[in-house]
Amino acid sequence: MKFNKLTLLLPLLAFPTLLKAQYAEDGLKFSQQTLGGTARYLSIGGAQTSLGGDLGSLSGNPAGVGMFRKCDIAMSLQFNSNDANANYLTSSKQTANASSFKLSNLSLALPVYVNRSKVNEVSNEWVGVTLGIGYNRTNDFYADYNFGGRNAGNSITQSFSQRASNIGVPNENLPDDLGFAYDNYLIDEDAVDPNTGKILYVPISTGNVDQLIQNNYKGGQSETNIVVSANYGNKLYIGGALTFSNQNYDVESFFKENGINSIFQSPSTSVVMLNQIQTQSVKGNAFSGKIGAIYRPVDQFRIGGSINFPTSWNMKEDYSYDLNSTTKNGTYYEPTSPSTSFFEYKLTTPFKYNLGASYFIGKQAFITADVEFVDYSTMKFKSSDFDTDQNFKSDIKEFYRSTVNLHIGGEVKFDQLSVRAGFAQNGNPFSERSENDGKRNYYTGGLGYRVNNFYIDAVYVNSSYKTTYRPYLLDDFSEPVVNIKQSNNSVVLTVGTRF
Repeated sequence: MKFNKLTLLLPLLAFPTLLKAQYAEDGLKFSQQTLGGTARYLSIGGAQTSLGGDLGSLSGNPAGVGMFRKCDIAMSLQFNSNDANANYLTSSKQTANASSFKLSNLSLALPVYVNRSKVNEVSNEWVGVTLGIGYNRTNDFYADYNFGGRNAGNSITQSFSQRASNIGVPNENLPDDLGFAYDNYLIDEDAVDPNTGKILYVPISTGNVDQLIQNNYKGGQSETNIVVSANYGNKLYIGGALTFSNQNYDVESFFKENGINSIFQSPSTSVVMLNQIQTQSVKGNAFSGKIGAIYRPVDQFRIGGSINFPTSWNMKEDYSYDLNSTTKNGTYYEPTSPSTSFFEYKLTTPFKYNLGASYFIGKQAFITADVEFVDYSTMKFKSSDFDTDQNFKSDIKEFYRSTVNLHIGGEVKFDQLSVRAGFAQNGNPFSERSENDGKRNYYTGGLGYRVNNFYIDAVYVNSSYKTTYRPYLLDDFSEPVVNIKQSNNSVVLTVGTRF
């Protein structure tokens, strides 16, 4: 039997009608970044494009690193808790939780040249050059789905039979997942279509079954930035960064159907339960760059801009599929071994353009805001293992669009104590053709305390978004739909010193 990953179902969140859109969905997942960085950076909603002077600039606008006049080193730890809430068919509301504790940021800024005679005045000379290196966690994939209920209307075996009928070949030539369904007595050959000559298949069940979904997502993305930034006259700051990224993404997807009443088997020996198990592991590394500038026309006002160049990911994916069934008398059917595959592909993410402005009220307070422009329809995908380039391009153009992300925040100082708050919104990357609303809101609040050359910052971040999950697809679109509300709560603690 021939394996065909593009017919499998892991996990079709964004495209209810196109199985081939799996890679387009992964492209978005791996191109978007969550709010991450130091606690101070997070507490002002990630609005750092025009601000500078914080180690968060290492992963944002590299020009901001040019404002350091002393060495600065800091470490951030982050605790994440993700809740997924949904109703499955007619069942009551169900909740699943996943949590993680990680090192989220480790950064160093090192001034290598300082013109001491000009350090405190506006001039037409170079004032300093600063090097920086920083590790930053940019994405967290941890989540759990655990939903189930009674499905009176259909069965996953109908999806197997419809897909097998659309292919229309003898059972021994079906793709592995459909071949498993035939070998496990979940579908059977029925007749030959007189018009097309295709073999038609019939499912074991058409509904009145108990269904259970259990999906476990793990992993994340991180980047290491090497930054060079310069200060000209204490008015203009320019910088650039080389960015090296890493990814680990792992999914275990389990689907169970119980209480099956076979429509063509003997009651005493018929299949009553099936289990479908899928795993996906995607590991990758990437290279990209950033450039930026900040201009301070007067002490109270700053403007900034930066460009994040496309990230070129080299991905390696392992995939496995298994399916088993159990009869009423306890007979157990399963394949000799799961179907496995390995793919390599290259994903290129879009440009990101950032503009920002900050206004300072003396040394006691500031407010800052950013806008970010991203066109997700420009994602690119290439693979020498299989030909999906044209499919990927058409899916990207059809289901994704450009969007605007917003960040706003502020800080008020009370002697050694700082109080901060912020808001961020990632715009909806989906076009009108998609049923998903990918908008994501972040609400942040934090405190900072400085004494001598030491500082400690803490922040609480709440984010929420909605997504749609379909465990299988049917030709008449009657398959179950799980509308999931994701809520993520994070606490980040940053400890650092300047010397």
